[in-house]
Order: sequence, then structure tokens, then C-alpha cells
Amino acid sequence: MVGAIFASGFLRAMKFLEENWQQLCQNIRTGQISDSITDPNCRKAISSILSKPMPDLADAIENEWSMAQYIKTLEFYSGGLPLVSAAYASSEGSFGICLKPLTIVSGQRGPFSSAAQTRLV
Repeated sequence: MVGAIFASGFLRAMKFLEENWQQLCQNIRTGQISDSITDPNCRKAISSILSKPMPDLADAIENEWSMAQYIKTLEFYSGGLPLVSAAYASSEGSFGICLKPLTIVSGQRGPFSSAAQTRLV
């Protein structure tokens, strides 16, 4: 669950992640904090969490962010039609199967709704 008292703070955090997700993944993959993070308190807080390389977590984050870049464009061109696929893949290979592609939850339909039950393979 992600939350924020003010929407503007949440949007700033998301914008930061959009611009820095690759660096974040590299830090998680190697277990090392980037030199571009210079604030000592920030480095201390990060190092308490990032104590070892976590390549599986970095791969999972990479998959999410690399697919997320297409959502707005797909929704624009679909004109409200459901975005449905039986399987999901990237240039690296297949990684998911949508078990319930037409499930509607809170106005969301398709593989990006929480009830679509996409499973990683």
C-alpha cells in the first residue's frame, strides 16, 4: 500500500521514481548506494535497508517500471477498450499470464486492474 497525506507529495515521489528507477534497480542489484546520493542521513537510512545485493528484487522492479511506460499510450489509443492479453512478454522473454483479463474493479478493466490476477512465470 502506498499513501500520502498530500497528493502533491505522492506525485513528486512518483515523478522521482519515474526519473530514477534504473539507478534504484542498480543500487538494489549490487547492494551499493550510488555516489550521487551524498546526504549522510539519507545514505545511512538506505544502507540500513540495502545491506546486500538483491538481484531478484531489482528484476521485479525493472519489470514493473519498464512495462508501466506503455500504459498511458495504450489507454489513449484503445479509446476505453479493455486492454487484454492472455500473456505478457518483453524483449527479455515471457513473464506473465493474465488469468481473469475482463475483470472490472472500481472502473478499471483489464490486466492492470488488481483483480486481473496476472501471474509471473
